[in-house]
Amino acid sequence: MRYEVVNHRLDFDPSTGICGDFIIKLTTHKSKKLYPEPIRMITYHDSVTGNDVEFITNNFEISTLEVAHLYRHRWDIEGFLQVDKADYRSEELVGIFRECSSYSFIGCYNCISDNRQNQG
Repeated sequence: MRYEVVNHRLDFDPSTGICGDFIIKLTTHKSKKLYPEPIRMITYHDSVTGNDVEFITNNFEISTLEVAHLYRHRWDIEGFLQVDKADYRSEELVGIFRECSSYSFIGCYNCISDNRQNQG
C-alpha cells in the first residue's frame, strides 16, 4: 500500500504500545480513485506477540488504543460469529443484525450474544 502522511496526532500514550497515529492519503491512481478521503493509520507494538502492526480505519473519533484493541480482538469476534452462524438460519441472522444499533463487530457480537441469552 502506498500513501503519503498528511498529518500526525500526538494525543496518545506510547507506554500502551501505540507507536504512531497518522492521517494518510492513498497515492496510487486506483486507490485514490476508490478512496479519495484521508484515512487514519495507527501503528502499534503488540507486546503479546512481539509484532509491530498497522491498523487502517476511517474512524477519527475513537482513541488510538480503542482502535488497536478492536482490531486485536477482531479475530475472536469473527470466530464467535462463525460458530454462531451454525446455530442460526440466515433469515434469523439478518433479523438480529437489523436489531443492532451499530454495525461494528462489537455491536454485532453483543446483539448475537444478547439474543442467545434471551433464547435460554
